[in-house]
Order: sequence, then structure tokens, then C-alpha cells
Amino acid sequence: MHIKAAFVGGRYLTPTNENGKGFPDLVLGRHGVTHHWETKVEGRKPTADQIAWLEATGGRVVEPKDWDWIEGVLA
Repeated sequence: MHIKAAFVGGRYLTPTNENGKGFPDLVLGRHGVTHHWETKVEGRKPTADQIAWLEATGGRVVEPKDWDWIEGVLA
């Protein structure tokens, strides 16, 4: 699942902006395992809300440098 933001009223909004603020960018299932991933470009840090969701879901931040690992997980 990927929830894409829409530009509305001069800002980007998603269906999770209120009670789901910080929800991970990607929720992927493979081989009976659900992965909650927050995507970041290198050098960008997750917000406090994103960290809280990642801790609650057992998720992690993924960056472009993680591509080989990502392919292995999803293979």
C-alpha cells in the first residue's frame, strides 16, 4: 500500500494526515511478512511521528543505499 499525497489548498495532504500522521510510506507484504517502511533520501531524518509509527509497527527507514537489501527482502 502506498498512500500518495495530493496538493490541496497550498499543501500536501494524505488520508492519514490527522490520526495517522507519520504513518509509513510503504506497507508491503511478502512471504507472510508485513513490512512498514518510511522512505527517505540519504541525509533526511524521520519526524517524531514517523519514528513513533515505525516503533509501533516494527518498521524501518529505507534509503536508496538499501536497494540491494530491499531486493533481497522482496525476492
